[in-house]
Amino acid sequence: MNDKIVDKIINCAYRDAGLFTKIQIFILTMKDREVKELYCKYRATASEVRKIKEDELPERCVEKINENAGLKPSKDTSFFTDIVILFTSKPMIASFAAFVLLGILITAIYIKRPEQQIEYSQEEILKAGNDAKLVFETINKAFEKTKNEIEEEIFKDKIAMPLNKSLNKISKIISKGDIK
Repeated sequence: MNDKIVDKIINCAYRDAGLFTKIQIFILTMKDREVKELYCKYRATASEVRKIKEDELPERCVEKINENAGLKPSKDTSFFTDIVILFTSKPMIASFAAFVLLGILITAIYIKRPEQQIEYSQEEILKAGNDAKLVFETINKAFEKTKNEIEEEIFKDKIAMPLNKSLNKISKIISKGDIK
């Protein structure tokens, strides 16, 4: 077992791994007993670590850990910093707040929007009516022309004449007595 797999096992045990890694380690635990035992040990350790409360850890240890990690001791934070930390550590709160703000914004836009009443003069209404008549007349002419072309050219030339010739041939064949 290599170090990368051990790191992935630790991440899964402490619930820090991504979905793909979790699936990969799950499959490995099904195949390899050694991986499963190691995963169970790390999971038990992670469970114990989660049970430790901040009060149980001496202040001296917390300071030493922060020093080794390169973190500066925390000073009193401002209200703005507390809000930022709240939203970054609790994504549900941030999502809810964004949803509420979006709702307020949309509501404000619809409430503040003045109603627009457009009034048309009698001349504009008559002009629009005449324009509509002209458009409908043009469309009617186009449909009439298309109808005439379909009836005269397509039905007569493409359907009626070939059908008539075929029926005449069949009639001649039957009249000669070739088919009984």
